[in-house]
Amino acid sequence: MSSPSIAAITVTYNSQRFFRKYMESLRDQERPLDRVVLVDSGSADPQYLDQAFSCGVRAEVVRKGNVGICVGNNIGWQAVRDHDYILFLNPDAFLSPEFIRDAVAYMEANPKVGMLMPTLLGYSIEGDEPTGLIDTTGVVRSWYGGLPERD
Repeated sequence: MSSPSIAAITVTYNSQRFFRKYMESLRDQERPLDRVVLVDSGSADPQYLDQAFSCGVRAEVVRKGNVGICVGNNIGWQAVRDHDYILFLNPDAFLSPEFIRDAVAYMEANPKVGMLMPTLLGYSIEGDEPTGLIDTTGVVRSWYGGLPERD
């Protein structure tokens, strides 16, 4: 049995502040991603995206005007929709080294699960350290179709 293919899509907009740490977290995955697509949504100075290559991550950069996150994710999805798993990831989210490995293992062991969201832990970019706080444990679907944060 072959290993499932995994892609990540990130929509960026003036994300210089977080970008190096973000790219390092992708580079340091125990289970590397097969494809990374960065959709720049009209950053004022998109040269920071070149850090992807200096961090050792093979990434495709798609430069667009300010299309926003939803359209940007759809642009990225068009490029990677043939992959088994697709990660939609914000540029200020830093993955632990085992995240991709563990997420794929969980999905493979639970074929009725269609998507998952990890607990998001706080991180101080200024101090370059975790805050020790939980940002969110995800969203839930309400009876009326809304997607509020889980308490």
